[in-house]
Amino acid sequence: MDSPPNLSPPTMPGPGDQHSLDREKSHLLTVITESSDDSADPDENGKDEREKDEVQKQLEDMEKVSRQIIQEMSELEMQLEIEKTCRVNAEVFAVKVNKENKKLVRLSRALQPMWDSLPDDITKLGAEDKETPNPTCNPEYQYQLQVKDLQERITLLLEERRELSSSLETLQARFTQLTEEVARERTEKIALQKVQERQSKALKRINTVSVLVTQDYQELQQQLDLEQELRQQAETYAHQNVLPSEQLLTALEEVASLNRCLEQERHQHQQLVQELKHRLEGSQAESEVARLTLALSIADEQKEDVESRLAVTETKSLELET
Repeated sequence: MDSPPNLSPPTMPGPGDQHSLDREKSHLLTVITESSDDSADPDENGKDEREKDEVQKQLEDMEKVSRQIIQEMSELEMQLEIEKTCRVNAEVFAVKVNKENKKLVRLSRALQPMWDSLPDDITKLGAEDKETPNPTCNPEYQYQLQVKDLQERITLLLEERRELSSSLETLQARFTQLTEEVARERTEKIALQKVQERQSKALKRINTVSVLVTQDYQELQQQLDLEQELRQQAETYAHQNVLPSEQLLTALEEVASLNRCLEQERHQHQQLVQELKHRLEGSQAESEVARLTLALSIADEQKEDVESRLAVTETKSLELET
């Protein structure tokens, strides 16, 4: 019989999974970088850096585990290719063995009529060969043992593959969760930035109103101080002018009294002049004229004296008023 065919090693899988992981990592790093750039609050920069470092570390761990998974999956695929190759070779070998068996059966049947004519040693040797076959010398038996061993290894590899697939799904779920958390934190930071901008604008308006109120308060305070100063000056001036005011009132009373006296004198003088006129018209005596002339001159002197006193009083009152 022919010997079993050699097992050819399968080809390694391509780097498609690694490229996909690198793209996801680059996308997550881009999201984290943009989220850090959008943050405007200096108090949160330290927290953002720590979160970024933590996510970066998690990404590195995920990349390391993913590479291990990819490597193990590559080995598993290699084992699967080996299994496939072994199965194909076993089928080919089984076909060949069946053909050889059929050929030996035909030969045995063809030699059956000649079996009695063969020597006894040959028949005994054939009987011994049939009674005591050595399975270790049978290539088919060795091949079956090899196939059994490969099947056991393939079963173990399939179990490991299921475990690795479960771990990969867990890591992918964790990666998705981290991406969603980063996107949510970015949205929250944008909202906080908008709130901070509104608060800054409101604070600016409050500062402007505060400045205006302060200016109005200062102007009112200055006006109040000025009014208090003017009030004090008025009170001081009024206190200083109390005595002159009394003198002015006294002078005014004297002026009024002199005016009344002057009016009375003037009225009496007019009456006297009228009386003298009437008397002059009715009397021709010289003595009466002389007496009346003297009385008239005396009345004129009194009038001039009263007018001079009135002028002095008016001058004094004007001086007191100024």
